[in-house]
Amino acid sequence: GNLNIAGGSLTALPGNDIFVGGNWNRTGGTFNLGGNTVTFDATSAKTIRSGGSAFSNLIFNGAGGGWTLQDVLTLTGDLQLTIGTLDISASNYSLNVGGSWTNTGTFTARSGTVTFNGSDTEETITSGGSNFYDLIFNGTGAWQLQDSLVTLRDLTVTQSDIVGDGIDFNTIGNTVTVGRNFSVAAIGKVTAGDAEIKVAGNWSVLAADKFNAGTSHVIFTGTTTNVTSNANSFYDLTLGPQSA
Repeated sequence: GNLNIAGGSLTALPGNDIFVGGNWNRTGGTFNLGGNTVTFDATSAKTIRSGGSAFSNLIFNGAGGGWTLQDVLTLTGDLQLTIGTLDISASNYSLNVGGSWTNTGTFTARSGTVTFNGSDTEETITSGGSNFYDLIFNGTGAWQLQDSLVTLRDLTVTQSDIVGDGIDFNTIGNTVTVGRNFSVAAIGKVTAGDAEIKVAGNWSVLAADKFNAGTSHVIFTGTTTNVTSNANSFYDLTLGPQSA
């Protein structure tokens, strides 16, 4: 059934995971999950209202289940969407993830922003074929793609690990498709591997040694692209719209 928190405090002791078959609705009080995992296992449409409190790890695992956000969703750990649909909602609430992202279900991004803000240098992202809208990396950690990735608008690396690989597109032939702008700040880093990177808007890398091209192929698919490279080299580069 539903879990409603209107007052008081819900604290999960270590080793006590929580399973919820209905809605999660916090309108007051507090919850402290202490690193435990919450699993949503409904088989029909449900809603999640965090009330501004962060989850640790989340699993969505219900055949026919669908979960729609009612406010901003924040995790300090991993998000695993195994079965079912996670919907940002028509209000386009943002989603903040401190750990890895594993999707074998359906993620409905609408016009929302997903931000990865963790500090672990061994995080992974499996998109599972679901698109992001705006995607931001803003933590000291490192993330490695496990499959191809699509952002319908911007991909922005505000901050990442700059000693190792930073945002690693991996060397397994991934395609990264950016619907508008690709940006890497001076304290971010991208390791392209042998990925194909398609960018419809502008390209901006704001400091030297922040884009490791590897053997990648960057394709600018728009009619006009402003390029700021700051001495970061490309490997293969194609300019202009491509025919099908």
